[in-house]
Amino acid sequence: MGWTVVSGGFLIAHGLAHLAVYAPPAADAPVAPARSWLCGRRIRPLALTLGAVAALIFVIAGIGLLAHQDWWQAASVVGASASLVLLALFFHPWLSFGVAINVAIIWVLTQTDWPTSEMLGW
Repeated sequence: MGWTVVSGGFLIAHGLAHLAVYAPPAADAPVAPARSWLCGRRIRPLALTLGAVAALIFVIAGIGLLAHQDWWQAASVVGASASLVLLALFFHPWLSFGVAINVAIIWVLTQTDWPTSEMLGW
């Protein structure tokens, strides 16, 4: 049960971090959703939409894990993929750790048999 709570809480917190980074309208913030190195300026609605989608999916995945649902892993992979698209469009070196987190989520949930039901206490 302990790993389930920690992992579910991590997924929820990771999702909410997307809102904290991309929702504030601070013009002088290093991570500026109003400009993209790839697409230029005036795409803040895209950043807000992708950030909200990634956040929502991660929160749903975390709740699914806490509720012992089988689909939480697929939702986590989809959320991490959406987050990677967001990070690629609005990359800043400060967000490198976010890239690592998303890649780790995708790798762990698609290339390994971890976490097992026994580990999660199911």
